[in-house]
Amino acid sequence: MKRIALIVNTLSTGGAERVAANLSRELSERYLVDIILNDRVNIRYPYKGEIISVGMPASEDRMGAGYQIKALIKRTMLLRRLKKERDYTAAISFSDNTNLSNVLSGRKRCKTIVSVRYSLSGKEINENRKNIIYRTALRLSCMLATDVVCCAREIRDEIAELYYHKPEKLAVIYNGVRVDPGSAAGKVRQADQADLRIITVGRLSGAKSQWHLLFALKELKDRGMRVNLTVLGEGRLRTRLEELIRALDIADQVSMPGWVDDPYSYIREADASVITSYCEGFSNSIMESLACGVPCISTDHYTGAREILAPDTDPSDKVHDRIDFAEYGILIPVCGGNISDAFADNGEEHELRSITAEEKLIADAVQTLLSDKEMAAHYKEAGLERAQQLSWESVAEQWVEIIEGKPSEM
Repeated sequence: MKRIALIVNTLSTGGAERVAANLSRELSERYLVDIILNDRVNIRYPYKGEIISVGMPASEDRMGAGYQIKALIKRTMLLRRLKKERDYTAAISFSDNTNLSNVLSGRKRCKTIVSVRYSLSGKEINENRKNIIYRTALRLSCMLATDVVCCAREIRDEIAELYYHKPEKLAVIYNGVRVDPGSAAGKVRQADQADLRIITVGRLSGAKSQWHLLFALKELKDRGMRVNLTVLGEGRLRTRLEELIRALDIADQVSMPGWVDDPYSYIREADASVITSYCEGFSNSIMESLACGVPCISTDHYTGAREILAPDTDPSDKVHDRIDFAEYGILIPVCGGNISDAFADNGEEHELRSITAEEKLIADAVQTLLSDKEMAAHYKEAGLERAQQLSWESVAEQWVEIIEGKPSEM
């Protein structure tokens, strides 16, 4: 049996890490799978294959420059040896740092496939700066790789336009999803006005922008519509979000369980899923909502939301000032600003800014969907149909086609 390597920082949290774990399970019937991680600590995603550790100390700050440089060097040296000893058919990497190690360790002995999982433009706009390090790493990885797999068409088009790679070597493979067996098509959760539930899933970070949903929830309360919200995820903004929840006086409507092993068990109990991200790669949260038969409302963010919910439209044709009731879900405009803008400029703890037009559109979309049982039933069935189209079984076949291609000469 042929052997492949999947190279990722960790299998504990993160969208790219979840994709790598799921891919290991799907490809293990066809290949011997090695999963190369920074360390063996805190592996939370189910996987299949042999774990090989780079040997990085688990106690160090993973985001620090020193850690990243050390990991890059150690991983590159390890991969150079493994590619020689284990005769990989392909080595697939899933992040900037692992992509660099993959290409710097050579492509002569196996296909070297890098996976690009974010929009550079969206990332830079969100960070309000042009990041030369990311651009250099991306350019080098794409230039030296055998193949570049993007998780969204919009990302592929961006890379092709910026001349990071020959367009003919760019491929698009969406993230797969497992359809929840507990989701019966056509059956809508019977909720009364006092038991309406929405959910949002994602890291508590600036890119996910959950604070906009909190303002929308307050708006719905002011309109006389009580909606309970579950926020799944963990991150550095937890304290700020909790402070905002108290200031908005919606603490009795919001629960924050943190990171959970099985998000499906929470998602399937919701009447709708709401994603307020500024930028993504290809949202696992949207996919999981559809797979659970839960109607999804999402910002038309960089990248992937439109490709999932409105696949027959131009992914760059974003909605800006209205609600788009698309084929498989509802798209709303991206909200601007950051969480520090939630409070008025005078700095007083409980003096909040006014709700924005975009946040009112979030509230409008939630109110419309939860008040219309026929619409909810339509989006439940449509979402399940879309999830079936993007099942892991079909996605794995696309990866096999890339893996089995002939590697380029060094």
